[in-house]
Amino acid sequence: AGTALSTNVGTLAARTTDGGIFITNTGALTVGTVSPADGSTAIAGLTAGGTGADIVVRTLAGNLTLTQAVTAVGDTVVLDAAGSIVGGGGASADVVAGSAALSGGTGVGSQATVLQTDVTTLAVSGGTGSVYVTELDTTTGDGLTVGTVNLPAGGTLSGVVAASANQDVSLKVQAGDLTVGANVTAGRTVSLETTNGSILGNGGTVGGGVDKTTNTFLFTVLAGFEWTHWGSFTRFPVLTTTGVTATTLYFDYRDSWYASLGGEYKWSKDL
Repeated sequence: AGTALSTNVGTLAARTTDGGIFITNTGALTVGTVSPADGSTAIAGLTAGGTGADIVVRTLAGNLTLTQAVTAVGDTVVLDAAGSIVGGGGASADVVAGSAALSGGTGVGSQATVLQTDVTTLAVSGGTGSVYVTELDTTTGDGLTVGTVNLPAGGTLSGVVAASANQDVSLKVQAGDLTVGANVTAGRTVSLETTNGSILGNGGTVGGGVDKTTNTFLFTVLAGFEWTHWGSFTRFPVLTTTGVTATTLYFDYRDSWYASLGGEYKWSKDL
């Protein structure tokens, strides 16, 4: 990862032809359209070109608002806001990338204006707020996997979490499948929806619940699927200390798969 450029601006736009974009802004920030002072063509949004060209944008205070797209096709976008990450509310995606790690101190998206993505793998932390994300899948064409995203500066972000009391997670996929490969957790309700695909388990769990002082009950769905390609392990050569093959062990293993589905329902808040 590159060294972040420290900024103190209200609106930001940038593009590269071969390299990443790394920004840390001291206050609230809008990714929008900026017209250069020399009268040249305006720049809209953040676009990183080239291979391995990630985008990392952080705000140390306030919201991060995306009125123009943040685009790193095939690479990673990391958005980290002290406040909320706010979508632009348009018809196109707010974030276009191979993978996206979104962290909002007070939420990601809103019920009125969801954050729209076009990514393959997604991880979200809603902080003390809710998470509202819709995957448009107009570019990647591969649905959406809730998984673990490796951060350019090191570390990971995994799953989709809005764990504070009375906070929700809403994930919608408009094309393709929604694969739960990491945990999806909310303090109140979890809503998963696909328009023309399936909701698949792949090692992640889905859970929602609220504080007992409310009248909302706790419902948890657990799902998982695992496939092991044992058939590729057909032989094992035994070597001497000089590297000569002494013998070969042959195996007749078959591929195996495992699937599970379960659920928990808390009938009363007093239980």
